[in-house]
Amino acid sequence: MRNYITYLFYAAGLSAAVALLPSCNKQLDLLPKDALSEPTFFKNASDLELYCNQFYQYLPVQQTELEKNSDNQVPINPDPFLSSLYVVPVTGGGWNWSNIRSCNYFLQRYLRAQVPLSTANKYAAEVRFFRAFFYWQMVKQFGDVPWISTDLTDTSTSILYEPRTPHKQVMDSVLADMIFAVNNLPDLNEVE
Repeated sequence: MRNYITYLFYAAGLSAAVALLPSCNKQLDLLPKDALSEPTFFKNASDLELYCNQFYQYLPVQQTELEKNSDNQVPINPDPFLSSLYVVPVTGGGWNWSNIRSCNYFLQRYLRAQVPLSTANKYAAEVRFFRAFFYWQMVKQFGDVPWISTDLTDTSTSILYEPRTPHKQVMDSVLADMIFAVNNLPDLNEVE
């Protein structure tokens, strides 16, 4: 009886190994099918353009109500600051680095695309314009802010605790981004 039970265990183990053997020959595809991932993105000009498009929603737009800021009409919603309804937030308050991190993320990876350097620089110029715009907003609101030119990861905690960068150095970096954008964006008057 003991030999019979041992034989059954060996047979079960062998049949399980034989059943799993064909699945071991397949290569596992670990990249997500429903989202963009770094190994599958930044391959062509279309990828660069798609990434850049996310920043256009942050550009200031003209108010649709032309009379809102004049004395011809009383606004429907009172200004919260003027009507003493403004409350200073406990957290947040504009100290958000996600847009700047997204710009830095692009600038670390855009050269992977299989495109001419002039095309890659055009999209890098767009992103550097937006990074300059986001930094200008931060400096306008907070004064001195830290200048971060790399995308932060889970292991880059030391950068988060560095002191603020002097105002002149931040604005010089903003100016360098704007000069790069001016030099590498196409002139709309020359584009057909």
